[in-house]
Amino acid sequence: MPQAVKHVLAWKELSQTIMALNLSIAQIDLSMTEGGYSVDTLIDSFNFMREGLDNLRTTVLNDEVTDIAELKAKLMAESAVMSDKVTASIVAFQFYDKLSQRLQHVSKSLSILSDIISHEDRTVDEATWNKFREKMAKYAAMREEYELYELIFTQGMTSEAAIEVMKERMRERMLEAQAKHAASGGIDDDIELF
Repeated sequence: MPQAVKHVLAWKELSQTIMALNLSIAQIDLSMTEGGYSVDTLIDSFNFMREGLDNLRTTVLNDEVTDIAELKAKLMAESAVMSDKVTASIVAFQFYDKLSQRLQHVSKSLSILSDIISHEDRTVDEATWNKFREKMAKYAAMREEYELYELIFTQGMTSEAAIEVMKERMRERMLEAQAKHAASGGIDDDIELF
């Protein structure tokens, strides 16, 4: 039976490992936070659309509405509001594609890290760690992923600190997007589908 090889990471290699794990933790946490926002948006949108459809049905079936122009105006107003909610739902559904991509990036990064730290000769090779950092940066394709990478690998933040910074940035971006949407009169032609 082969003897187990005692393998101890030096401080530098351990530091790289900790930063990679922090990045993975932050990506998962950020994805879950974003997912919560998206699910809340979807629930709100679908409830609002159901109520809007009920209002439309009531308006159409209401015997008090005799003027076609009045009926048309009410239908147009309700359909514009529902269109906004459908747009919000589409944006919220994009979260699932982003979640899948992020988790795939985390999986690849952890797999590479596992391979590195399971071979003593690779853990002490500076070129191996440089290639690993380059791959981590390459996997950070989405804006939030790259910002997390920068916060953890470049600025040396802990995952908890990076998560808080990113949550605040996401809140600010959501508020900016809502303000832009409101300023455009609810017209949002730049829906991004993945």
